[in-house]
Amino acid sequence: TELRKRFPAHFLGSDIERAVDEISDLLGRRPPTPQAVQLSESYQQALSQFNKRRAAIDSHIWSTLVAGAMPTFDLNSINKEMAQSIMAALKLGDIHLSGDGIDSIEHMLMGYGLTRQTLYDYLLAYHQAAKIHLPESAPFVVDWLAGFIND
Repeated sequence: TELRKRFPAHFLGSDIERAVDEISDLLGRRPPTPQAVQLSESYQQALSQFNKRRAAIDSHIWSTLVAGAMPTFDLNSINKEMAQSIMAALKLGDIHLSGDGIDSIEHMLMGYGLTRQTLYDYLLAYHQAAKIHLPESAPFVVDWLAGFIND
């Protein structure tokens, strides 16, 4: 319900039968499109800074993992997927929409065949990079990442 408020759209229901009825009702009434909840200033700033500093974050992750002799063959794709997830959550105004447990991140990245230890090392490197490159502008992103390495 909270997530629905973040989209400028009518909710059509959670099942197909209800959706058909809702569409008929909407066509008959023609109500105005609901307004999406405005993104907070802190999330706007965090999204802007994350976009500006993403290359520095990725570079830091590369440096850290190469120094630790971690395999990096899928690192560009993994970084891209992680960044897309973070940016989507920032655009929706809730970083926790990217997942709250290491299982959710593990599931998102499962196609890469990472071991649990490799995933932990990756998240640790991402957290360190975010701490350096996003300290003031997105503390909730840094805190969110810290939750994975403190589990």
